[in-house]
Amino acid sequence: MPVNSTSTHPQPLEWLEWGVLLAALISLTISRSYHSYVLLGFGLLTAAFILRSFRTGNFFPKTGLGPGIALFLISAIIASWISFDQKSAFLQFARILAAIVLFYSIIESSALIRQLVIIAFVLGVAILAIYWPIQHDFGAGTIKFDLINSLGQKINKAFSPSSLSTLIGTDIHPNVAGITLALANPFAVYLTWDYWKKGKSIPAFLFGGITVLILAGLLLTSSRGAWLSLIATTLLVGLVIIQRKWFSEGPGIILFWGSALIIIAIFIAAIYLTENLDQIIGNIPDPTGTIVSRTALWGNSLTLIPAYFFTGSGLTTFKMVYPAYATLTPVPNIFYSHNSLIEIWIQQGILAVIALILGAIAVIYWGWNALSSEHVPAYGWAGLAGICIVVIHSMIDVTVYVGRTLPLLGMILGFAYLSNRPAAPIAIEQPALSTQSPKKVGVALTISLFSLTLFILLFFYQPLMSVWYANLGSLFQTRGELKYYGSNNFADLSMDQIRRSTDLSQAENGFNQALNYYNSNATALHRLTQIEMSRREFNLALEHMATAWDSGHRDDVTRLLYSDALVADGQPSPAADIIRNIPRAEGRLMYQAWYRYRHDQDYMRSIYAWQTVLLLNPDNQQAQHWLEEAQKRLDQQ
Repeated sequence: MPVNSTSTHPQPLEWLEWGVLLAALISLTISRSYHSYVLLGFGLLTAAFILRSFRTGNFFPKTGLGPGIALFLISAIIASWISFDQKSAFLQFARILAAIVLFYSIIESSALIRQLVIIAFVLGVAILAIYWPIQHDFGAGTIKFDLINSLGQKINKAFSPSSLSTLIGTDIHPNVAGITLALANPFAVYLTWDYWKKGKSIPAFLFGGITVLILAGLLLTSSRGAWLSLIATTLLVGLVIIQRKWFSEGPGIILFWGSALIIIAIFIAAIYLTENLDQIIGNIPDPTGTIVSRTALWGNSLTLIPAYFFTGSGLTTFKMVYPAYATLTPVPNIFYSHNSLIEIWIQQGILAVIALILGAIAVIYWGWNALSSEHVPAYGWAGLAGICIVVIHSMIDVTVYVGRTLPLLGMILGFAYLSNRPAAPIAIEQPALSTQSPKKVGVALTISLFSLTLFILLFFYQPLMSVWYANLGSLFQTRGELKYYGSNNFADLSMDQIRRSTDLSQAENGFNQALNYYNSNATALHRLTQIEMSRREFNLALEHMATAWDSGHRDDVTRLLYSDALVADGQPSPAADIIRNIPRAEGRLMYQAWYRYRHDQDYMRSIYAWQTVLLLNPDNQQAQHWLEEAQKRLDQQ
């Protein structure tokens, strides 16, 4: 018999469910990388889901998130299966599943369990606020803020990170700590308010102090993304308070939020148009010490979306796919795109993006209901604030999606959904506010979407088929090349060697089919050119890149590959003109002059490459030396 999920006191089966779920979460988040106990965590997740379903008599409660969750899970299963690094992919998939299981457990739990979950979360993050500054070495890495770094070094002197390493484990990245601390803040405020309202001053002061501690820990992380997301969310909370006090009626709500959205849009547009975006969101230091613009990183990352449009490249693949096919310098320096939507689309494809859109519609509906409702539980507001923090942070980082913090999203979503439920426990179970459209509207929407999809398929049939075959070719190429290429053999096995020794016929067939449907498909032309350059099929490579150039493609990948083909064809001057102002162009050419040409004793093309480097930078003494050396070798042949 189903147990009332809105009851105050948990039943024994619920305690068991949460014990199993806690064990699962620990096994999936205790380490950054895959270990055998991840399989145990996966099994425990399954058990927790079954226990909840048996306890409530409801496998998938109606929340409005069902279609989005289903599509996202399907895309994650596909992305886990196609990934060339399947162990890491399975770990991320398990964390995605953990978020889903946690979401359903939160919304179907008793009032006491919910309160205990919040208290445990806030206390755990309070420990993190103390733990992180102690274990972090403020003398290493990039210094973002001198004052914070000086304070951090004083903490290091008092508590040596090295002396505590055996006790507290490995270093936690500042962005991971930052977003975790930011997400805990609304719930710490909730506990302070809740206990104060109930007249319990001692717990209220305790959690008020913890709130201050969490904010102090957040400050020390120097995580600008976490700061920005918390500040922006705080401003939104202020707008909510104003709206609920003075604009509580239907037309007033629409007018208020319509005006607010227009002002916010103008503000964001002004930042973008004045080119101040990178100054606000910050640049990204890679492991080599180079500073990379976030907007430039996003631009390069976007070139990967057409290559994996439908299926994605696979979970946890970005760090290798990006250098190999977006920057064409196949040594990973940037591990993430620093934008969650871009990262998800690249790794999980279009199904995941549609899932996010459906999920956003549902969450916006919850929030809209809360804005006009008189009875919203305070933890519901904390959940909605947490969603705002995640969304804003996800625009400039991917920490929640790719890291150990991913299951937290399920908890945040669960409390956000509960903003649609009455706060007080009741004797008779009441359904949550429905997020389901009326039947007639649903039928009309389904027919409209079907008609639109059919129109797109018929009208854009050939381009879509071209994208599909390019997607298949990219998958075959990625799996064929990158499973042999990694940090353990960068110095011993080049991408050229892999392409010469690996059967890439399935990938080539896919790209050629793509060109049959649409002869200007950039992905197919780029990927075929890469393979042909590695195999020394220079005439074919030049032909393909001339087609791309004549079709109007001017992205960095096209420019770099066209330049490569021109160098191989003995045209240094036009090759240099095409890639001028691309920061990594000079280094790539020096690498190719040595490993692609000199190692193959192709001294003539090596000379062309060094000449191109000197046209880009006449002061490059190293290039001048090796040009003379290559000329001597050529004369001796």
